[in-house]
Amino acid sequence: MRAALLLALGASIGFISAAAAADPIPTTADALQKRLATYDPRALAAAKHYYEQPAMKSTLIATINAMTKTIVPMIAQQYPNMTPAGQAKLQQIIVDVMAKRLDVLEQISEVAMLDTLSTDEIVAWDQFASSPIGASILSKTPNMVEDVSSSMQPFGLDTAAAIEAEIKADAAELH
Repeated sequence: MRAALLLALGASIGFISAAAAADPIPTTADALQKRLATYDPRALAAAKHYYEQPAMKSTLIATINAMTKTIVPMIAQQYPNMTPAGQAKLQQIIVDVMAKRLDVLEQISEVAMLDTLSTDEIVAWDQFASSPIGASILSKTPNMVEDVSSSMQPFGLDTAAAIEAEIKADAAELH
């Protein structure tokens, strides 16, 4: 039940986020290209430059790896006969597929930035990220992602257990 709760919670957050967005971010390369073509050229150039930096690519890859390490154990719970070798293979498949789609993830990130920040803010952020101190901070971001992500699976499982306990405690009110 915990895994089902985690999946439902994750899906709910995704649906709430999508519903909250006036114009949801597309997820296909063609649709993303069309959307990106609608933005201020100065803002678009700065957003693209920011996400093309090696440190940002490393951060996106670290995020993919961290998400995968969280997702695989949850999937494995649904398949109790999955061996550790099977889990390792599943993790590699997910990482490989996501790596092939890194350009789409970058474009999704660019659209999110362009939808959220003003042109001046994007240009300033890109300039900061391109500075020596900004580049130094960006180079350390993958480590921060890994640190936070290593806690997400246990946190998610603990949260699912707490939700399950609350549901059981309030079962009469839920009917």
